[in-house]
Amino acid sequence: MWNGMQHGGSVLKYIFLLSLLCVAMSDTIVLRAPKQHEGTIIFLHGLGDTGYGWSDALHQLQRKFPNFKVVLPTAPKQPVTINGGMTMTSWHDIISLEHIHEETFTGIEKSIQIVRDFLNREIESGVPSEKIVLGGFSQGAALSLLVGFRFEKKLGAILAFSGYLPFYADFSKTLSPQNKDTKVFMSHGNFDRVVGPSIATASVEVIKKAGVNLDFKLYNIAHQQPPMTDVIEFLRQIFPN
Repeated sequence: MWNGMQHGGSVLKYIFLLSLLCVAMSDTIVLRAPKQHEGTIIFLHGLGDTGYGWSDALHQLQRKFPNFKVVLPTAPKQPVTINGGMTMTSWHDIISLEHIHEETFTGIEKSIQIVRDFLNREIESGVPSEKIVLGGFSQGAALSLLVGFRFEKKLGAILAFSGYLPFYADFSKTLSPQNKDTKVFMSHGNFDRVVGPSIATASVEVIKKAGVNLDFKLYNIAHQQPPMTDVIEFLRQIFPN
């Protein structure tokens, strides 16, 4: 429903959402907390999409957690090899999704710093790091796993929908002790033809082998977000109020 370039919602619904609930900061969409701001969800879109593309889905999630602000950054534009060198929003270059463990992920270091800057700004503004959720879809999920597990301050949770873990071989060496016990929700579709489920399960094996607290769910869906009811249930265990 909301995957990559596909996302729902009418024009009027988006106009209403933008006019009442969010603030655009350059290419970043911010959904202000409806109640007193206590935590923040930072969510990263997939290849070729924008932060705006996930505003409706994250607004629905925010309704269950009204004390959370939502931050939806947009990736820089760069040529993407797998798409014939076309320039588009992308957190890193991709040569082949069939051999993701061999990728060099050109451009990802810049994206890592972008996400780290968002995390640090929230912390500097007074949000406890344990009240920050870092998540993403597809390419954004990969970046969320990479940054979240390396971040030097304890995060509240990590969400990764239809994604993969970059740099398998380095994972145990770069895993932050502060986030080894951070709860992680990973989901994938059995019918995903963009990022095959075998890529996800291989990522899960590497993460679990390092002793990370991981909740992994496979659904009979394609390359798309999981049922939001499961995401809400997962977050409720961490943020009951």
